Amino acid sequence: MRRIVQAGHEIACHGFSHQLVYRQSPEEFRAETTRAKACLEDLIGQAVLGYRAASFSVTRASLWALDVLIDLGFTYDSSIFPIRHDRYGCRARRPNPTV
Repeated sequence: MRRIVQAGHEIACHGFSHQLVYRQSPEEFRAETTRAKACLEDLIGQAVLGYRAASFSVTRASLWALDVLIDLGFTYDSSIFPIRHDRYGCRARRPNPTV
């Protein structure tokens, strides 16, 4: 991972044990994500700013996870997939992202 960072690539977080967010309590998610972020930051020596949940598992039922990510210092998340699927997705009103 250090060589990846030295080559100019970003390391982001994907959780510690690949658990679906909506199957965790907010407390479990916070503990799991804190552990993963700290592990990565210790390895690469810099802040980890990005997060993507296992199987895009931030859904309408687990949007609380975004507040946890903000609290932990993440600056972006790519866990919301704008479709409806049996395991993930948060159907968007508009199919295209906007700024």
